[in-house]
Amino acid sequence: AFYAGKMKDSQSAAEKALSLAKTEENRQSSIIQCSSIYSDCGEYSKAEKLLQPYLKQNNDFAGKCSFSLAQIYELQNKIKEADSVYATIASRKTAKNYAEEALYRRGEIYYSSKDYKTALTRFSDYLSKYSYGTFSDSAMYYKADCLLQTNQKDKAALQFELLLNSNENSNYRYSAMKKLCEIYREAGKYEESLSFAKKMLEEFPEQAKEEKFDLQEEELSRLAEGTDSRIVAKISEY
Repeated sequence: AFYAGKMKDSQSAAEKALSLAKTEENRQSSIIQCSSIYSDCGEYSKAEKLLQPYLKQNNDFAGKCSFSLAQIYELQNKIKEADSVYATIASRKTAKNYAEEALYRRGEIYYSSKDYKTALTRFSDYLSKYSYGTFSDSAMYYKADCLLQTNQKDKAALQFELLLNSNENSNYRYSAMKKLCEIYREAGKYEESLSFAKKMLEEFPEQAKEEKFDLQEEELSRLAEGTDSRIVAKISEY
């Protein structure tokens, strides 16, 4: 009840700020803030109704309102509707401040909903236009994982390696190496798997040891030498 009361107070304050806005800049800011508060309160129809009149304007504010609307659809799990709005933003010249992120979000929303096939297409579209963009690091990683999730393991491995080679400071470096270690081990390519286990232990020693990659390194060394996998498994039990 306390939280509900606070949210009602926030709504009232936002509505008052909107009614008292004297400049166009303040009015636009109040519209975005008010729609956000409506959305936080679960009053999505009110948020959409507030934004609707500005969506087709030929200016930057239309892009901002459209982006807010797409986020409101996301909160309601209306993936197709959100994707459609993001697509419109990405194609509009007047929404250039939001176009790149909108194109990336088209992949992200499908990835989050585990529709990896569609997400793969969307991330590929983003990377074809923004190969060195703000979200290219994330898009490359998630594209690789989409390939993995759709059982395209060889292509996934190539994409993960491309990520590692193109950005030594990638936020996904450890995760990409971990995925490669797993992919190559499952494929019986023990030397390749071992090389990534060693890199993880060298570059991320604490995290890798916490996830037992020091033990995996020993196992992979034996497997790479030709020791039968059943024998390696027995040795690892002790």
